[in-house]
Formats: sequence, structure tokens, C-alpha cells
Amino acid sequence: MKKGNVFRVEKEDSVRVITFDVPGKNMNTWTQEAIDGFYDLLSELESDLDARGVIFISGKPGNFHAGADLNLLTRMKERSEAEKALAVFHTAFKRLSSLPCPTLAAIDGHCLGGGLEFALACSARIARESEKTLLGFPECTLGIFPGSGGTQRLPRLIGLKAVELILKGEVLPAAKAYELGMIDRLVPEEGDLLKEAKRFLEEIISGREKLLRKDHDFSQMDKVAEMARKEILKTTRGREIPGPMLALKSMQEGLKGSLEQGLEVEKNNFIEVILSNQAKGSIHTFFLKTMSDKPANMMSKGFEPKAINKVCILGFGTMGRGIAIDILRRTQARVIAKDVPQALEKGKEFVNQILDGLAEKGKLKEPREEILKHLDLTSEYTDDFSDADLVLEAVIEDAKVKAKVYEDLSNVVR
Repeated sequence: MKKGNVFRVEKEDSVRVITFDVPGKNMNTWTQEAIDGFYDLLSELESDLDARGVIFISGKPGNFHAGADLNLLTRMKERSEAEKALAVFHTAFKRLSSLPCPTLAAIDGHCLGGGLEFALACSARIARESEKTLLGFPECTLGIFPGSGGTQRLPRLIGLKAVELILKGEVLPAAKAYELGMIDRLVPEEGDLLKEAKRFLEEIISGREKLLRKDHDFSQMDKVAEMARKEILKTTRGREIPGPMLALKSMQEGLKGSLEQGLEVEKNNFIEVILSNQAKGSIHTFFLKTMSDKPANMMSKGFEPKAINKVCILGFGTMGRGIAIDILRRTQARVIAKDVPQALEKGKEFVNQILDGLAEKGKLKEPREEILKHLDLTSEYTDDFSDADLVLEAVIEDAKVKAKVYEDLSNVVR
């Protein structure tokens, strides 16, 4: 039986095996279609009186769940909009954790962010031990933090060790996650995850597996938070970046009360973070880096990129030299660098030294002398600038100098 296009329910006696697979995506994320399907699924499970246990397993090999769709987060503009969106996840995970039968997340591959929050809302977790199986909350590295229960459920499961994991955005292999208590059972890489999950769930249902959870002591949370705060400020050079700071605040304040109280603290802090310019900027930077690592993803369908045969570089200081070296060693493009004569001389010596070092390490595709034939140096604008395929500005960080450079450049490029 399918609930929408994402969730498929298979009834095996009194056990429900739920396979989720977001169509058309390499990784499972909380798209709107997935959220709608999950709500329908929860309604069915809540009324399924014959179900004695539920297994959640991904239909994508090597990927359990990668969490929230960051595009949905960046589109939030108003507090009321953020509150409504966040309530969707908190309500869903509360309903999941409140089901009358035990639930088991069978993890193979990445289980990150909102995917791990999904797994933490289940009664137990079993994972395949492989290189692809990684668990964690990388959100603080994106300028946000796990805001759908992560700052409350993980510490209550593994104790104060969760503070550092969340603030540093650490991602752990299955064996380490098992050692810390994030998951309850490991399956060898060559093992049958679903078969072992069914066996584990049956042990839970029968009472042979008690799932005893430690009642962690958070009386030292204030001291831990103070040390963590100093470490954050050291890392950020004194800047109070909302993501990690409010993640820490959520744990410091939220862990002093009940889970319900802690989740409310987390929700309020997450709304403040997601509406901040810093968070939106960090997510935008993440998208840019991800796209720039795979340039083809930035191109419109059917777009044919132009060949780059000639590159002009304005400024031959540290940045200009680095750009020139990268182009020279990776392409056959001709490079023309423009700067004052003394900078050109120093730059040429530097380029020679770097290429010699790369040659010694066997990292050049052709002899240094052949590579240098593609490099020309000039202290004046030449005809090469008029038909260059690409012009890169790398002059000193001085607004007046840059303004003059662009003014002159506009008169010579076509």
C-alpha cells in the first residue's frame, strides 16, 4: 500500500515495514510531498490497532535520510511562516514517538539533520556498518542548528557528549555512533539489514530487548555551556553567530526541564536563527560551493559553454599568481597577467618556484618550460584584452584602485 509517492507500507503479520523513497531525488529529504505523505502515514498508523511494531527503511541504497530541504528554509521570511513550518516537523515527530507500538529506524547510508531527528523520534535504531553510513547534525556548519528535536533528544539519549557533536557539526560512522549510544544495534556491511531489523523489532516486542535508557545528569550543563561558548567565540573570532550560539542556548535552557519544555525552547530559538541574515547567507554560501564543485549543475539545460582560450589577470600579487598557476597547470589557455613591472618580476619568480615544486612531485602534465610558454606578462593594456575570453580582477583591496581599474578596463574590453 502506498501513501502518496514517497511511503510504501507492507504488512507482514503484525509488523509494518515502511519503505520511503522520494521520487526523482538522489537523496531522501523532507520535501513537501514527503511531509504530506508522512502525515497521511501517521494517521494510518495511529488507527492501525493490529500493528505491534513498525520498521522504517529507505528505498535508496546508501542513503537513509539527509534531512530538511534547505530551499524550504531559505524561503521563510516572516515569523508566523517559520512557526507554522517548524510546527509541522515537531508535531510529526511527536506523533511518531507517541505511537502505541515500538518503531525502529533501519539505517543504511547518510542519516543527517532532519533525517537523524526522524530516527531519534523512533523507539530504537539499527544501522549497517559501512563507509556510507554516517550519522550527525551538520547544521551548525551551515549557520543554523537542528531545530526539530535534535538539541533535546540527542543529549537525553547520549548525555553531554551531544553538546560538542551538535556545535561542531560532527558526523560519525556507524561504529562510533553505536559506541556513544546513538544507535542500538549494528549490522555487518554484508548483512541483510531488513532481516536483522525484523529480528531486532521482534525482540523488542517480546520484551527480550528492554531498550533501557540512561537518565542523564545535566546538573553541570551551565559549566559545560560556558566552556562551549568560549570555544565558539574562539572559533568565530569573537563573532556571536546565531546558529551555534542559539543551539547552545537551546541545550543549556531546554535540558533543565522536561522534553516538552525543551522542545519549546528549541523551537523559539530556531525561528530566530532561520530568519537571521547570517543563516540565509551561510545556506546560500553552501549552495554556491556545492554548485561550483559541479559546474555543470549551474548551467541551464541545453547550454553549451564557450571554450576559454585566453585569460587576462589584472594584478599579479598573491591572488593573481595563484589564479595563474591554477589555470596554467590545468588548461591550455593563454594567460596574460598585468601589473606594475616590479610586481611582475616577483610574480614570475614565484610562479617558477611553485611549478618547480609541482614538477618534483610529479604533479605537472607537461614540462615547466612548456607551461610557461602560455604565460605573458605586461604592464600595459594590450590588444589581448579586447578579445579575451575571461578577465579576472585580482588587484589590492582598495576601493579607489578597483574603481580606476574597472574604469580603464571598460575602455579596452569588447
